Amino acid sequence: MTRVYSYSDLDMSQAWLRFGARYTFTDAWWLQARYEYGDYSDNDPYLYDKAGRSHFYSLMVGHSF
Repeated sequence: MTRVYSYSDLDMSQAWLRFGARYTFTDAWWLQARYEYGDYSDNDPYLYDKAGRSHFYSLMVGHSF
């Protein structure tokens, strides 16, 4: 999608950010949290605007053996 401008009049941009942290309780147990943000912009919409943002949250507990 990054080279759309080279063969089309479409003008769009997008950005994704991801942050995460992991904490180990013991050698076997851990906790992990993650946040993800996405931003899509249709800078020159033809029929309707498809711009939007998304937020994803996750929390995981794991056991290693």
